[in-house]
Amino acid sequence: IPFEGKKVVGYLQVPRGLRRPPVVMHWGGVDGWKEDARGQSEALHRLGLATFTIDMPGAGENPLLGHEPRAERTFSTAMDYLAGRDDVDGRRIAVMGRSFGGYWAAKMAYVEAKRLRGAVNWGAGAHLTFQPEWLRPALTERASQYLMGPASLLDARAYIFRAKSLEEVLRIAPQLSLKTQGLWDQPNAPLLLINGKNDDQHPVEDIYLLLEHGSPKDVRIFAGAGHMGRVPGQPNREVLETVCGWLKRRLGD
Repeated sequence: IPFEGKKVVGYLQVPRGLRRPPVVMHWGGVDGWKEDARGQSEALHRLGLATFTIDMPGAGENPLLGHEPRAERTFSTAMDYLAGRDDVDGRRIAVMGRSFGGYWAAKMAYVEAKRLRGAVNWGAGAHLTFQPEWLRPALTERASQYLMGPASLLDARAYIFRAKSLEEVLRIAPQLSLKTQGLWDQPNAPLLLINGKNDDQHPVEDIYLLLEHGSPKDVRIFAGAGHMGRVPGQPNREVLETVCGWLKRRLGD
């Protein structure tokens, strides 16, 4: 998709036999690129929903970095493109972001409040998660559930900003806050906030802050679970079913 002299790249998948189904545009986080989203896409296809998988800013083939002003416009450009196709229903679009990508889904709920049928923030924060008092311990000692621990999380977070150090990440991150950007008191599209109560990458307190601002929202907190509602060693089938069921209801006729 042409974008400001560059391009936005994604995978559009329309289940066979369906005439102009609604579309879920979805993406992963700092280490979950569009090519890794097959499981989520197939779950949505089984519910009669088309999917458009894309990378979040700073990751994969997204042409913008994670801290560029209004980087979510890459998603809006994809929405414009989908609205012009005749094989999907461009009036029924929802977005879903996983892990850090959930932040961008939450932001889209505000920026595209009039066009989106729904948005899912699956595992990310909105304000506290970008503050140094949370980030410094999370990226140096606390994020034990992440791959090889907090050091690898720092590497992944730094990459989306092309930052070279922890201090540079701590300097850049606060500008992403939805509070600082003046968004979270504005009306939002229907928004599902879902995470594990014990997430050590994004504070669950951010969900409660979002509930105190803007339009009413839907919430599911999984007690005893960590990042994205995961429990180590167990499948996260219930979380995926919760997300997909919510999207199906929001995209109904």
